[in-house]
Amino acid sequence: MRAVRVSLSCFLLLGLGMTALAKDEATEKVDKTMEAYQQAYQKLLAEYQREQDAEKKQAIVGRLPEIYKEFAEKFQAISEEYPKTDGAASALAMVSQFAPRHPDTKSLADAAKQSLLAEHINSKGLVPAIGMLGRDASVLDKLINESTSREVQGVALFYKMNAAKGRELTEQNIAEVKPLIERIQKDYGDVHLMLAGGMDRGALADLVGNELFAFENLRVGKQAPEIKGEDVEGVAFKLSDYRGKVVVVDFWGDW
Repeated sequence: MRAVRVSLSCFLLLGLGMTALAKDEATEKVDKTMEAYQQAYQKLLAEYQREQDAEKKQAIVGRLPEIYKEFAEKFQAISEEYPKTDGAASALAMVSQFAPRHPDTKSLADAAKQSLLAEHINSKGLVPAIGMLGRDASVLDKLINESTSREVQGVALFYKMNAAKGRELTEQNIAEVKPLIERIQKDYGDVHLMLAGGMDRGALADLVGNELFAFENLRVGKQAPEIKGEDVEGVAFKLSDYRGKVVVVDFWGDW
């Protein structure tokens, strides 16, 4: 039996003006505050992983909402200090993520949503919040049709496509979803899907292309795509070498 492993694995104020300076300062504060949140979260996680007692572990989890509250308020303060800037939009996007997780800050989430749609519809800083805002289909249509930001338009269209697709592309939804995929590829393929905290999910063209490839090639009854590699002994192989035989392909990761 042949064992095979496949790995997936001084500012120029005269030229810029004070608005640009404010944007830089706001974005820097957002980044630093996000780093502080990640440190606080990782510290709590490490404490949780060290603890062996089940009740004490649950008590540690119970402290997490207080961290969300603390940083929701910090991001809210940044948005108020630098209003109508990309940094403020990024800060409000974080408020929309953290604020609903503590009863004392839930009202901040609603206010953040209203502010994002009223004052930041043309800001790329809005992008990380679109996933949350997009639970309302009318909001996605508003962003697609009214925003002047390609990043906002493209990501809103991506979430609209995802809503139409559901869990996966099927024969039942492909007629509705494929035109959206093709529009994303044509008009917004280079736009990246940025999530809260600066996580980059990649270019939209790649994300929707993967969906379409899977539908067209990786369904039951389709011919498996070619796989090439080396076995554990360094000998080259191709999946097509085993055509006509029963083959188990085991995909795994070592993370």
